[in-house]
Amino acid sequence: MDLHHCPRCELRFRNTGELRQHFVTDHGGDAATFERFRYRAGPSTSSDVHTVLLVGNEALESDAVLDVAAARAGHGGRVVVVAPVGAGHAGAEAPVARWRLEAALDHLRAADCDAEGIVGDTDPFAAVTRAMGRQHVDEIGVSTLPDAASHWLGVDLPERLRRQTHRPVHVLPPVATG
Repeated sequence: MDLHHCPRCELRFRNTGELRQHFVTDHGGDAATFERFRYRAGPSTSSDVHTVLLVGNEALESDAVLDVAAARAGHGGRVVVVAPVGAGHAGAEAPVARWRLEAALDHLRAADCDAEGIVGDTDPFAAVTRAMGRQHVDEIGVSTLPDAASHWLGVDLPERLRRQTHRPVHVLPPVATG
């Protein structure tokens, strides 16, 4: 039986209707937003499906980063995108993270890649570990800005994830800041 996972908490539901009601009632979300993100049943725990978890913020806007993630997942693989809310003003940044997530999922799906995603915690480490608690992940891609502009590289996010998750962690091609 497929379980449907709430994108904002650890609760699981038997069907989409129950999840939608929870999302609207308990999280104050709106049903139109829920539908737009096309949350899928899952997660797949099959080791037959190679799953890449891609975490990114501004760098998710790069087609090159998304193409590398899809290539790493391979034919029949899956990409799970985690878009952390920016640390500045979490309330103001949430719509931006949702937009980036939706655009990334659209790009991956247009490339015939099985893709799903969540808007995560402001802390990318917490967002990734929470997402990994919900599904099997084979490797992690960290999509970040170039070295000088990257807070995530400054706090050594890739190495922290590698140590905590015991999964291969790749820093995907950085994109130039504009």
